[in-house]
Amino acid sequence: MAVAVTPCIRTLRLKVKAEGYPWLNAAAVEINQVWNWANATSYQAARPFAGPARWLTGFDLDKLAAGASEYFEHIGSDTIQRVNAQFATRRRQFQRVKLKWRVSRGAKRSLGWIPFKAAQLKRKGKSLRFSGKAFRVFEQELLEGARWRCGCFAQDAVGDWWLCLPVERALTRSVAEQENILSTGRCPPSVSGNESTSSVAPTRQANRRCESGKSALRKWYGRLPLQG
Repeated sequence: MAVAVTPCIRTLRLKVKAEGYPWLNAAAVEINQVWNWANATSYQAARPFAGPARWLTGFDLDKLAAGASEYFEHIGSDTIQRVNAQFATRRRQFQRVKLKWRVSRGAKRSLGWIPFKAAQLKRKGKSLRFSGKAFRVFEQELLEGARWRCGCFAQDAVGDWWLCLPVERALTRSVAEQENILSTGRCPPSVSGNESTSSVAPTRQANRRCESGKSALRKWYGRLPLQG
């Protein structure tokens, strides 16, 4: 039977062990400082007191932030570049001159977030090494033989830290299943022990269901007795 191998990206969410929480909390404060600096600098460039306005990109922020890693104890230049890139992306996405500030302390504290490049996270025995600090995670066997991309450390409302890591996986399907997906627009559960993929309905099928629901509603309204 002919088999088709399709590359796919799956985001793993692995819980970090508690021994690394103090370091991550301190690094998250520095991330907030970089974000707020990029927010203030971009706003001043977009709304200057004099001269033409300028919309700063991630590359512009990287040039302005050159050498800033010397003043931080936990994050490096690569992490600062990732923060600038994410800030520029969200600012362009929402078309806002200024985004919300990230708060490090108090009741309205922002949840911790530490982005990184793929090359910054390395394996070291049974742990992972990032920015000179070794971390251990649960279910580390999921990373065996995996090639990951840019990810982040994220904190939840309870205070626990999670490693969010997109990894490349090969999805194996038979040619018959592949043709069925192309014809029906639905992805059945994968075979050969691979991860299952959620069903995805195409837009035309969703529109068809919406129209059928509207027609049924109009018929129901037509059966109602007239008032007065």
